[in-house]
Amino acid sequence: MIRRESLDEPARARSIQTRLYDEDDVPERQRHRMIKLTRLDGSHLYVNAELIEFLEETPDTVVSLTTGRKLVVKETAEQVSEQIVALARRIHGAERHVTVLAG
Repeated sequence: MIRRESLDEPARARSIQTRLYDEDDVPERQRHRMIKLTRLDGSHLYVNAELIEFLEETPDTVVSLTTGRKLVVKETAEQVSEQIVALARRIHGAERHVTVLAG
């Protein structure tokens, strides 16, 4: 027997935020907060940029999310960070200064 637990509203919101979407499955209302990345097999996915904790090049680029998930993508760490900065500028406007910390 499968038991489902009901999610309160904050838990439901967190589960939506942590989902990874294939290219054609992204709800239009959430696409403006996501960046498009490419898996090593060539398929695309959208990732909520606010969940990215850090990027590593090992030599493949590994994207580590605050949820503990790790994604291996074709883009370089520099390309991913450029997408994050561009997204932040679209959301917050070009007049705000966005800083990317390297380290």
